[in-house]
Amino acid sequence: MSDDILLRVKGEVEESVELSFTDLEAIDDSNRIIDVSQFDPKRKGDAIKLTGLLDLTGVHPTAKYIGLHGTLDNFHASIPLEPVREKAFLIYRVDGLPLDVKAAAPSAFTSPTTRLSHRRDRRMCQCEVRRSHRVHGRERIRQPTR
Repeated sequence: MSDDILLRVKGEVEESVELSFTDLEAIDDSNRIIDVSQFDPKRKGDAIKLTGLLDLTGVHPTAKYIGLHGTLDNFHASIPLEPVREKAFLIYRVDGLPLDVKAAAPSAFTSPTTRLSHRRDRRMCQCEVRRSHRVHGRERIRQPTR
């Protein structure tokens, strides 16, 4: 299990990555949250901060959205990056062990400030950092409103 790919990060980044449990464990402690229940008592486990993942990949300044791709329910979401950049995190282990793929998923994206389809956490395995909002599988660049 430790060498299975749990998370892919791609898109508007310097380097796309595929991360295993071992890779996530190696991320610097400054980008780790031990016991996410300190942010939400209903959540359990340890996490990597979204900023840590973005730093690891070298996100481009053109990136404006993050696309989340789910594993359990074919969930897809495209959300603005800035509101969640400093607050979102990715739960990847509980009690020191990887999340159980059968019971949950390889990882769970959580943002205390953004509701995703009426839930604050989504089971996922891929983050795609984008410069545009994707609607029904097509890219759409939002034009500034006047």
